Amino acid sequence: MTLGQLPKSLSRADWSRMLIDTADPKKADPRLPGLPPEEVQKLTNNMAGKATMKAAADIFANFSTLISRHLDQTDAIRILDFGCGWGRIAQFLPHLTETENIYGVDVDERLIQTCRDHLTPMHFEVITSGQPLPFGAEAFDVVISNSVFSHLSEASHRFHVDEIARVLRPGGLFLGTTLSTRSMASMYDKSADWITGITGPRKTVEAQLAAGAFVYASTGRWTDYGIAFLPDGWTRNNWAPAFDVIDMLDGAQVINVGRRCKASAGPAASGKGVKWR
Repeated sequence: MTLGQLPKSLSRADWSRMLIDTADPKKADPRLPGLPPEEVQKLTNNMAGKATMKAAADIFANFSTLISRHLDQTDAIRILDFGCGWGRIAQFLPHLTETENIYGVDVDERLIQTCRDHLTPMHFEVITSGQPLPFGAEAFDVVISNSVFSHLSEASHRFHVDEIARVLRPGGLFLGTTLSTRSMASMYDKSADWITGITGPRKTVEAQLAAGAFVYASTGRWTDYGIAFLPDGWTRNNWAPAFDVIDMLDGAQVINVGRRCKASAGPAASGKGVKWR
């Protein structure tokens, strides 16, 4: 993926359109990496082709807008995509920074290998849920995470928020999506039998959320992975003191924008990875 200044020379809309067109062999630009096999694309959200690329473009547009709005400096920023999947969103990130400043992690080795095959010279690592990230303290300016914390247990959620805080510089941004009370209502309205089979009766879940509880039920796909509904205001109260939640953008999932409040505490994780500053 040797793109030079091409992404930054285009508007965000034009850059996104180029990437969406990779789903159509007749329109695909040969400079772009193209899409992995459909079965790989569907591993994350059961979507593929133009539909998944359009959805990724919308997510990227929201992330990009929030980063521009809240980051104190945007030159040569270092970005980590936490739960990068096959690189669906990571491939949009060269519009924000150089490809060598983009990192991604995921628990699925198949997805990480796909990223390595398609998105060099970006950097990708397999991680283990509940284990430290393979990066030094204050390594990144921005961490994004789409549709990961909407699936984590409360213990896993808290652990990984702490790890993200450790690898972010002071003033850096964490943009993570979560499922809200409104998300819960929408899911029960659209797929009542499916979601009831996971999280239980709607009235029970509504009562738990109204009481301020973190509602989680495992789907058995991975350890500490399932469906997690957060009561309104939970991230503001529970990402502190590491993060000050300075913005929220509501949608199918809520994008929570946390600003790193202070220097990371504790030692850097051992092992390979970047270690700046």
